Amino acid sequence: MGETIAAVLIAAIFLAIMIWMAASWRRRVRHDSALVPEPLAPAARGESLCLLEEGMYVATTEHGEPLERLAIGALTYPGRARIEVTSTGVGIRIAGEDEIFLRADRLLGAGRATWTIDRAVEKDGLIFVTWQPDAHGPADSYLRVVDPGDGDRIVDAITTIAAGSSPMASNEQ
Repeated sequence: MGETIAAVLIAAIFLAIMIWMAASWRRRVRHDSALVPEPLAPAARGESLCLLEEGMYVATTEHGEPLERLAIGALTYPGRARIEVTSTGVGIRIAGEDEIFLRADRLLGAGRATWTIDRAVEKDGLIFVTWQPDAHGPADSYLRVVDPGDGDRIVDAITTIAAGSSPMASNEQ
């Protein structure tokens, strides 16, 4: 009898935790729904400066808070990604999602990082793109590249199109 009560109690606690986690995630998605970048007509994409067919999108966080994930439309979940820097912004197409386009006038800079929420890699194995959503403080979107040369090309291209930016400091600690 005592074992049955203990099992029911543990199951109830587990269920309560799962419900709390689901409600918290729904609140996060609802809170961040206003941050989605606007779509861009294909004709307005501009000249391609850098293209990476095989990369990974990792996460988007509040700027300077690499452990505070934001749930922004197609940028909510990690996945394989195609990353293109054009003269008018940065396009990120995550497998199974619509493309997100971060306009150049919203870009604040880019740099290299070693870690963010759910991901730690070799030194400077991540790229972060700092951008300004409409209704929020700046955000950092993290991308993973395997070849360090590809990462340098992407950071340089973003730095070129972001008004008055220079490569930003890494979160190496």
